Amino acid sequence: MTAIKYIKFDGCHNNKDIFRSLRHLVLHTLSNLERWSSQQENGDGDEQRREEDKQVILGCLCRLRIHDCPKLIRLPKLLLPALEFLEMNGVGCDRIDLPMSKSVKKFELRDVPNLERWSFPEEVILCFLKIFNCPKLMRLPKLLLPALEFLEMNRVGCERIDLPMSKSLKKFVLRDMPNLERLSFPEVDDDEDGQVILRFFHTLKIFNCPKLIRLLKLLLPALEFLEMNGVGCDRIDLPMSKSLKEVKLEHMPNLESWSSREVDGDEDDQVILRFFCTLDIFDCP
Repeated sequence: MTAIKYIKFDGCHNNKDIFRSLRHLVLHTLSNLERWSSQQENGDGDEQRREEDKQVILGCLCRLRIHDCPKLIRLPKLLLPALEFLEMNGVGCDRIDLPMSKSVKKFELRDVPNLERWSFPEEVILCFLKIFNCPKLMRLPKLLLPALEFLEMNRVGCERIDLPMSKSLKKFVLRDMPNLERLSFPEVDDDEDGQVILRFFHTLKIFNCPKLIRLLKLLLPALEFLEMNGVGCDRIDLPMSKSLKEVKLEHMPNLESWSSREVDGDEDDQVILRFFCTLDIFDCP
């Protein structure tokens, strides 16, 4: 199977669903695969212009996994109306354009070093988004993510992240993003002072983002875990939640101030964190 260089799905032009019952498709360890095309494309991967030839090729597909196909530089122009899970790992694509359904729930990109752009429908029901080792990906698409709960980015080339986050966001992790300078969460509910409110957010971890010098004005009433390591901030101004359990600050040479205001206090205005169990501060001179 490793010798396969070309995959093409053929079917009747009058048939709008090929492989009508196919729900899971996995391409794994096809080290020589260079092209995968659907019927509405010619052999060079160019889309034919006849509208009647554009078919929903995999109408019931809900899981698509592509692993270890380093020479695969283009995906076919598929319509995937039932897709819920997409995972790509070790693929050579420089762009991903999939007109899939709004029901996509989980999207995972790993080791796609040539990827420069990707596009989804503007609003998807995405709950889980992971992007690892995509150093040429400088900008994320404009997405509305009303159901997003988990976001993790690691070794991505972005200079800024502008994502309208959902009110249901629970965990946000950034690792090894040396170019990142700005985080923005537009169109999320805010309070009277313009602070972003994420009511179910419980974990924030940021590692090795030396150019990130400002955090947003976040109001995190459910925050339990805060960890920052190798971040360029000179101040942290996060209204902490009463449920906070653990804070770790390491290798932050510019940090001068940490404020945890707007937490219930006693008569002397002392901050009360009733469930707090761990505080580590290391190399913050």
